[in-house]
Amino acid sequence: MARTEPFLRAFSPRGTGRQGADAAQHASPHARLLLYSAFMNDPVDMASGEPPKDSPATPSPRDRLAGRFATILAGYCVLIVALSAVRLYLQDWGLLVTRAENEVLYQLLLIHGVCVPVICIGAWALLLTNRPGKHGLRLLSILTPFFLLASVDRICAYFIPPIYGRTTLFLQDRELGWRHRPGAEGEWAGWVRINRQGYRGPEVAEEKAPDEFRILFLGDSVAFALRTDYEDSFVARIERALKERADMPVVTTVNMSVSGYSPWQEYICLKRQGLKFRPDLVVHCFCLNDVTEKFNLMRFGGDRIGFEAAMASTGLEWSGIYRFARRARVWLRFGTDVKKAVGEIADREVWDLVDRPDSEFVRNAWSVTKENMADIVQWCRDNDVPIAVVCFPYAFQLERSRETDHPQRVLQLFCEDRKVPFLNLLPSMRGYHADRGTEYPLFYDRNHPTIEGHAFVAEQILAFLEREGLLLSSATQSSDHE
Repeated sequence: MARTEPFLRAFSPRGTGRQGADAAQHASPHARLLLYSAFMNDPVDMASGEPPKDSPATPSPRDRLAGRFATILAGYCVLIVALSAVRLYLQDWGLLVTRAENEVLYQLLLIHGVCVPVICIGAWALLLTNRPGKHGLRLLSILTPFFLLASVDRICAYFIPPIYGRTTLFLQDRELGWRHRPGAEGEWAGWVRINRQGYRGPEVAEEKAPDEFRILFLGDSVAFALRTDYEDSFVARIERALKERADMPVVTTVNMSVSGYSPWQEYICLKRQGLKFRPDLVVHCFCLNDVTEKFNLMRFGGDRIGFEAAMASTGLEWSGIYRFARRARVWLRFGTDVKKAVGEIADREVWDLVDRPDSEFVRNAWSVTKENMADIVQWCRDNDVPIAVVCFPYAFQLERSRETDHPQRVLQLFCEDRKVPFLNLLPSMRGYHADRGTEYPLFYDRNHPTIEGHAFVAEQILAFLEREGLLLSSATQSSDHE
């Protein structure tokens, strides 16, 4: 009889009047069941007051909610499948997609294509069985979040591709922050190959020939030759030029430069592997951001692990939601034009060396940098290896007067105090730029040389090494050892 009570409570205030309500309330239990069955179109068993076992039950609100939700979900899956299929079909009309986008489109087809029949079968069973709304909603509430998470992740992955195609060129390193992955190759502003020793360029034999002369280069992305084929880099050009000279022994260059490195990391590399290559000369390629860039790292009080280290951490790079969260964070910090904003920030940090040389930040930055460079110089002297420093300017310095030369003068005084040969490339590059202007640009961007820039730098370094007697004295030492 409990089934009819809600009916009577709902029946009395909804329009039958007090007289009808009183009649229903005082009717016999049998009459009340008949009234309920006729009004609600819900057959009941007169003995138990429950629906007959062989009679289909009216869907409950839970059944209806689950059925509608499953229908909406199935429609969503059909829509995604259709859009993915159309996008793949449009490739035949010239609207090509990248390899990463192509993979994601097929993943979208698979995920949503499988879910459509599963949802339809589940909805059909839900509507035909005897009041399964409670269990059906529970099942949907458990499975739907996982499905929607996978769906949204793949959609985000389509619109936000992985940075540099998930490069495997770098490994995270507890001491260095990051380093090259030995034997790796991949995209890094151009196709890059890393030898099995962990650096760019040909591998160097551990056994050194008696008449062999080795030059070891330290530096960051400038000496690494970012955006340039290795054969066009100034390191490779110097080796080729020296090999063509009859008065030189067999010459081998070792390029230990790594993108993003500063002198503190270069010193660690020297301690780890410097003696392994048995260099006759170390050329330290110094860029102005070597002074400021390291202070963005967490170990120097910043909030980053380093761009290269972040690219080495590819554990979540496959996730579109992860890439979207990272992109949103970058947008909130730098705006929509990320490359321009990051470049402006880096330029501002270098500009501080020029405009605010007496600021606390600049004085502290130079102090730390000089300590790191002093460690490099001391390592070379402890191992009887001559060292020279080459300072690369920023592009904005080529169009400015000597007012922007302050960083170079600081570095020159440091080298003079320690009697280290020093080459300042700014005057010669400024003259080259004044003569030729933008017809033969020396830089791709704010500090990375073009192919013409690498050729010019190679000529300047060769002339400098010969002028300082570093090539002659080293060659003589090689002959003496012979």
